[in-house]
Amino acid sequence: MHIKNGKGKHINTKEKTNKQKVIEKFKNNRNCNGCTKCCEGWLSGNIYGYKKYTGRPCHFVKSDGCSIYKKRPQDPCRSFKCEWLINLDIPEWLYPKESKVIIKKENINNIPYLRVVEAGEKLSVEILNWLLLKYINDGTNIVYHINNGKNWIGSKEFVELIEKNEKK
Repeated sequence: MHIKNGKGKHINTKEKTNKQKVIEKFKNNRNCNGCTKCCEGWLSGNIYGYKKYTGRPCHFVKSDGCSIYKKRPQDPCRSFKCEWLINLDIPEWLYPKESKVIIKKENINNIPYLRVVEAGEKLSVEILNWLLLKYINDGTNIVYHINNGKNWIGSKEFVELIEKNEKK
C-alpha cells in the first residue's frame, strides 16, 4: 500500500526501515521445538546410508527427536533450511508441526522459489490462500504439492523453466 506523507511524498508502507529489520532479526525466537517434519519421510535424503523419502522417515528420528542430533551429517541434516525458522515473512501459524507443511527455499537456474510440501495432511484452503497471496503481493515463485501432484505459480520465466523440466 502506498500513502503520502505531509509533504506529498509517496511512502511505501511495505518497506521496512533498517531499525525495523534489526529489531526483527533479534525478535526471531523460532526454533524446532519438537518438530521433526523434515525427518518424518516427507523429504528425501540419505543419512549414513539410510534413505528417507515419501513414506519412509529417517532411520534416526525417534518420538523425542533426532537420536544422533549432535553427530548428524552436514547433508542433508545440518544444511537443511526450514523457511519457517529463518524467514519472518512466513507466518507463525505455518509452524510445520501444526500446519503439516514444510516450506523450503530452492532455486532453478538462479530463480528463487518456495517449495511447499504436504507433511501429513492435504494443504488446507488457508495455506493455499496464503500461497496465492504471497505470489500476488510479493511475486514469489512457488511450487506446491497436493496429493503428490506438483503445481506451480510464478513469473513467466519461472513457469516456463518448471514446465520444461517437467517434460524431461
